[in-house]
Amino acid sequence: MERERFISINGRFLSSHVLKETDFEMAENYIAAIEHNHERCKTPQAGDVVEGAYYDGKFPYSNGIIEKIHEDGSLSICYQPYIPFIWLKKDGFIGMSVSGGPFGNHKTEELVLVEENDEAMFCDWGNCGACKDGAVNFIAPVRRWRIPYEWRSKTYVGVIDEPNERQYPISVKELGGFGNIASFWTMEQLDRFCKTLGISYTLMQERPGYREYSMSHNFRETKGFWKLEDVPAGCTPIKLLSNGSMVDGYFRTTEHEVEIYRPNPNAKAVYKPLSIEEHITFQRENGIY
Repeated sequence: MERERFISINGRFLSSHVLKETDFEMAENYIAAIEHNHERCKTPQAGDVVEGAYYDGKFPYSNGIIEKIHEDGSLSICYQPYIPFIWLKKDGFIGMSVSGGPFGNHKTEELVLVEENDEAMFCDWGNCGACKDGAVNFIAPVRRWRIPYEWRSKTYVGVIDEPNERQYPISVKELGGFGNIASFWTMEQLDRFCKTLGISYTLMQERPGYREYSMSHNFRETKGFWKLEDVPAGCTPIKLLSNGSMVDGYFRTTEHEVEIYRPNPNAKAVYKPLSIEEHITFQRENGIY
């Protein structure tokens, strides 16, 4: 590993400590061991990168990591890991301590090789030992695997037949998320919203007083834009809620996502709220999103 790159990925360590030659040698030894295992074993190994999706395809991940191989040959995979600590075991393979999650167990035969020569970042305690900001990072060659899955939206519509007087009967939500993505008074408003965005929904379950639909797309909020030049080409104007007011925003529908672009409330050139009367009328006629 080049020293310049080694230094560049250890800014946090350098904020409190001084890198020494022993830190670089430690990283080089780890990298050599991982490269050796990479050559002698063509099957998934601890430290290899995995991409796939959990919760029945609703939550894709692209940089999961194989934490360990169990005695029965199954793999423990952390889907969204922090940089893992590693050590060398007696057999020459690496052991790992992984934080993050969620975790899942998978059979080796589930994994399909995507890239023979990828990279992953690891760490171990540096010359100062176990202390604040004392971990030294390094990058080593690994393989990238994929667990095939059928993509599914994590966005759904909940419809309450008899809401209370202050409650929207129709709400668009994200599994595991907080609050509503959009809220409507009538199914006609929901249909108009979906037609505008080019998306659809399908009935998933129904019980007395409640229905639930799966949406065809997820929603992704982007960082508030300051000027129109910040909005990507191909976006379509739409009225959106931003900082409590209805303003001119934009959306772009891709294969699986609706990207939402709202103006930053401090960007006066693009943040131009409707009047209170116009806001109330819009909300009554269209719902709010």
